[in-house]
Amino acid sequence: MQNRPTNPSALRRARKEKQKPQQPKSYKLLIRFTAEQKAVMEKAAKAMGMRKTDYCRACILRQKIRDKSPEEQHFRLVLTQGCNNINQIAHHLNREGLHAETLSKVNAMLAWFREIKNLSNNN
Repeated sequence: MQNRPTNPSALRRARKEKQKPQQPKSYKLLIRFTAEQKAVMEKAAKAMGMRKTDYCRACILRQKIRDKSPEEQHFRLVLTQGCNNINQIAHHLNREGLHAETLSKVNAMLAWFREIKNLSNNN
């Protein structure tokens, strides 16, 4: 089996290595905004955790804009940790069998996931 990096920073480095290298950006474009338009653009870029130039470039090129805000990153981290917990519980159940204490933990985790799902559907 192939050795895979297990810590998050190693996973990020591995993903970056797979991406094709970026070409240098040698052309500039001047865009004029009204004060209101500039405020809207800056607010949207900040909400997505992006620099203004990256946000405008993504909009112009119609690229998918992925939310990189600290709140979204924290949400993804918590969700990943919850998934890891469920995986560990499933592993334990497969190894040890079902016990009342384990069942209560599984029910609590499932209730937590339902709550997270409801929150994400409302947003």
